[in-house]
Amino acid sequence: MFEMATDSVIITASFSMSIDAFPRGAIELTQRPIQSITQISYLDADGASQVLATSVYGFSAGKRIIYLNNGESWPTTLQQTDAVEVTYDAGYGADASSTPREIQQAILLLVGFWFFDPAQEGNAGSYDKAWDRIVDQNLRTTYP
Repeated sequence: MFEMATDSVIITASFSMSIDAFPRGAIELTQRPIQSITQISYLDADGASQVLATSVYGFSAGKRIIYLNNGESWPTTLQQTDAVEVTYDAGYGADASSTPREIQQAILLLVGFWFFDPAQEGNAGSYDKAWDRIVDQNLRTTYP
């Protein structure tokens, strides 16, 4: 639930995103926090599969974008759906100990609420305010 509310990934996972062609500007990623870009592959104009050299691009974890390095340009792709595939890793770490304490507290609040009110019939009270505050502080900072 926290992941859905904030577009965050708690435990590191790999993601793959396909787009029809390279954009005019930056490639916007959907998950955060971004740890690394594993690979950008694409179908060139002849339909052959290529891997984009890492020297062509960089990424901003905070902005969740992949951008072109100075003097570089995106290659021409085959005009086809999903001609570009971006594979990347996002998350706070390999286990719960890597997750920020504030996020751990939000999850514990939610678990406690569900434990004491499994039918969710009661008044959330202080749980609701605390949850909202933590989620608001961790909301996504960019919108596609």
